[in-house]
Amino acid sequence: MKWKLIFLFLVFSSNINSHAMEVDPFTQRDLYEKTLSDFTEVLNKKTNQLLDSAVSDFNKNCQANLSRREIHRMLAFKIFKYTADRHNLDKEPHVPKDIDLDEALKKLSLSPLEAWIVKTESLRNTYVQPIEDSVYTGLLPLKYNTSYLIRIKDIFIGPDKIDHFWDEGYSYWIISNYGENDRAAVDWGVRTENGWFGKKIISIFSFADLQANWMGYLFYKGLFSDVDPLFSITKKGCVQRNRDFDWSHWIDWRWDELQNPCAYDDEWYKKGKTNIKKYLKENLKKHNYCRTYQYMKNKGYYSKPKPRPSDVYLNNKIPTDFENLFDIKYLCE
Repeated sequence: MKWKLIFLFLVFSSNINSHAMEVDPFTQRDLYEKTLSDFTEVLNKKTNQLLDSAVSDFNKNCQANLSRREIHRMLAFKIFKYTADRHNLDKEPHVPKDIDLDEALKKLSLSPLEAWIVKTESLRNTYVQPIEDSVYTGLLPLKYNTSYLIRIKDIFIGPDKIDHFWDEGYSYWIISNYGENDRAAVDWGVRTENGWFGKKIISIFSFADLQANWMGYLFYKGLFSDVDPLFSITKKGCVQRNRDFDWSHWIDWRWDELQNPCAYDDEWYKKGKTNIKKYLKENLKKHNYCRTYQYMKNKGYYSKPKPRPSDVYLNNKIPTDFENLFDIKYLCE
């Protein structure tokens, strides 16, 4: 708890424009599912623009004598810079085996693509749904606690998952020795959720975060794959994009924290001052959670399997307590 208090003090005393720690996928779910427009084409267009910028930047210094592995590493870094780099790095970042408090603090600010989603006013309410009075209200001041939701086809996720794809996906790729050790990547990701990217700060272990990390890793790993590659290398050692990137090919139900619920440790979930059960009970009528619950039950959201260690993006170091905030059904049935 001591380190959590230090972390929160550093957040509040800074001028960092932070994204929400986690997404509230429950409040007003039945309403924004009906009103939020599909963001896929708009986000695809912006993403492909950033990928083209990364390619153009790489091609300023392309060389025919570079190996395929060297080109792969250089292009991956350029893509990371344009989509996820918060600090204007000029060389490939060092990714520590274990994330400490200092590394976690570096993640507070918005990444380039995440900032574009959250800050672009023309996207607000049509493509991006802000939820200020959320189940996490009380954990952080409102300035830092607003949740945002976007819709990719019929999947509802937070913009933070887009950042996980580009940022932690890139870290996975480095940790794995550039795609040679999948298990090392997964193990690192689980440690971050058990540590300063998750449970050590706000007692939340997000399975959806890890799925986004894993898919981002597969993206970086497969930049020049043998089957329908997104990029190819010219005889001059330059790079060209062969087709459009499409988010709908990467995002599935495991990115949605309603369908793939987080795990909460006892300290916060049961005993903490920001008690989700207590919040749900006190705001049952205000937010009409029982109406939302019935809506989700009718749509079959509760029939999804819970995460298991056998899932490819997980290992056996995950929380064994699968309690989560969606037991609102006990207040409504």
